[in-house]
Amino acid sequence: MNYADDVLGHYQAQKLRTTNETPVLIVGKDQFTRAQLSAVECFNFLAAARLTAFFKVRKVPSLKYVFNHVPPGELAAPMIGTISLAVLGAAFEAQGLGGEAPLTNWVKRHLTHVTTFDTIKKHAEAEQKEARRKNRKRGTPAALSSNGGGA
Repeated sequence: MNYADDVLGHYQAQKLRTTNETPVLIVGKDQFTRAQLSAVECFNFLAAARLTAFFKVRKVPSLKYVFNHVPPGELAAPMIGTISLAVLGAAFEAQGLGGEAPLTNWVKRHLTHVTTFDTIKKHAEAEQKEARRKNRKRGTPAALSSNGGGA
């Protein structure tokens, strides 16, 4: 892209160059710029930023690691939705992971049958809700003593 310093001004043109050269999706050691994601028809950079934050907290080493070892259910988290999953699929595609249908092949690698991400997320939320309900209902002695109950 020609940033036309004489029209945009040097500062603004340089700012645009920097923005376009800065990685928008980072998964461990792998980084993708807007241009790299755009080359595989991915333009949702907000979802890419959310994935970056998600994988940074989990200290994921690389995109290949995600493809091979991170099941789709682990991405069933707040702020991660179907658009984020589409961005992940685009990153798989940009890196050449998963063949002709990288997102489908990633899901098949980890699940016995292919299902939508919305369904995966609903199941994960239901499991979390059930686990919280069991923990409240159990009322273990350790939980009672830490709450000051008893002695």
